[in-house]
Amino acid sequence: AELQFSFVCFLVGQHYDSFEHWKKLLVMLCTCEDAIIEHSQLYNNLISEMYYQVSFLKNMYYTGNYFFFFFFFKKANT
Repeated sequence: AELQFSFVCFLVGQHYDSFEHWKKLLVMLCTCEDAIIEHSQLYNNLISEMYYQVSFLKNMYYTGNYFFFFFFFKKANT
């Protein structure tokens, strides 16, 4: 739930620290090799969740809501 919450806080609240937290959670989850075997259902759910989150961002881009993409690049370049 923390992954989804940080994603929503970033999108709705336009809070860059939430985006950074979301990325850190993903890195942590994707680098736990032992957990992949022990908690396979968690990783199945993670893949599904990532699919929907990335699809949502892609749809926002194609519908003309570019604010979040400019927000990414502005923060990344400063």
